[in-house]
Amino acid sequence: MRHNEASRTTQRPALLRAAHQLLDDDPKIHVDPLAVGLIPEASPESIRAEEKLIRSPEYTLLRSTFVLRARYAEDSLAAAALCGVSQYVILGAGLDTFAYRQPEYAQSMQIFEVDHPASQTWKRERLAAREISLPQNLRYVAVDFERDSLAQRLFENGFSTEHPTFFSWLGVVMFLTGPSIESTLGFIARLPRRSALTLSFIVPHECLVGEDLDLARYSVESCASRGEPWLSLHRPEELRAIVHRAGFSQAEHFAPDAATERYFHHRKDGLRAPRHEQLLTAWV
Repeated sequence: MRHNEASRTTQRPALLRAAHQLLDDDPKIHVDPLAVGLIPEASPESIRAEEKLIRSPEYTLLRSTFVLRARYAEDSLAAAALCGVSQYVILGAGLDTFAYRQPEYAQSMQIFEVDHPASQTWKRERLAAREISLPQNLRYVAVDFERDSLAQRLFENGFSTEHPTFFSWLGVVMFLTGPSIESTLGFIARLPRRSALTLSFIVPHECLVGEDLDLARYSVESCASRGEPWLSLHRPEELRAIVHRAGFSQAEHFAPDAATERYFHHRKDGLRAPRHEQLLTAWV
């Protein structure tokens, strides 16, 4: 992304999470009513006007990707909360709305939204326009992952290394260099036991066929044209090895077949588990 501009890649996930609320069948994979209208393109009127495009195979697969990763991360957070996690860090928060619709179990947590300063400024403007108030347990942490120390920025905003923490890192890893990824993983792996991380990653093109390959190729070109090129692709086994080298004790790849079994069985709206972007959870 350009240094002084909000990331443009945050807008499409918000738009398609909103479209999921309005166009897709019940039960919803991810319930996110605050996404509707958060940006002008995500208003009901705009979504209805673009319904034909949004229901196209390409956008249906994109929508599947965004709602799956949000749902899986929040399910993983809920499981971590039962194990005593008391801090939640959203890395590359974008237009994530969890903090503003947080369930009861999260209200005793300290929540940190980490993102580029320009993206955070823009997000807060959008929240203010919707008259969405900021919860007391939320902190905004401005970080440029390629330039800043994540640990230092978190410490400056009240983060404690004494408490187990859950991290979500969705739609970010592909935009970072290997050293930046490994630095972040190393920081998390030094936190107390029961800390955990859920991240999404893009697999190499040679692992894909059909619609998944077409979407990956389109996304590479689209992101590069906006000044936000993909820098890192990983096979699941490669990423597990990186995570273990960083110091995590366990890592579980949430494969597309597992995602199909858990979230996509018997759907008639065309949503399905994506293969180009996949998920992994690791525990300290």
